[in-house]
Amino acid sequence: MLPVSLRISSLVSIVIYGLISAVVLARVGAVSLGVPTSVVRVAIWVVAGYFFLAIGLNLASKSKGERSIMPAVSAVLCVLCVVVALR
Repeated sequence: MLPVSLRISSLVSIVIYGLISAVVLARVGAVSLGVPTSVVRVAIWVVAGYFFLAIGLNLASKSKGERSIMPAVSAVLCVLCVVVALR
């Protein structure tokens, strides 16, 4: 079982990825968040920036596995978010 601090971190991650999913789905028109389109347009760029920053943070990780895999995953997610943002 995970320690409490890691369980809380996991919960925060789940919430963040849920929000990211909602923003992407709203940007492509699959769902409505009930916010102005301009907010969604800005939010998708924030998400792309989040994944861009994640590239560097993953490269700086102490974990060899994280350094070897996650920067590429973050880069792909960043590029895909930019594609969605420019849609």
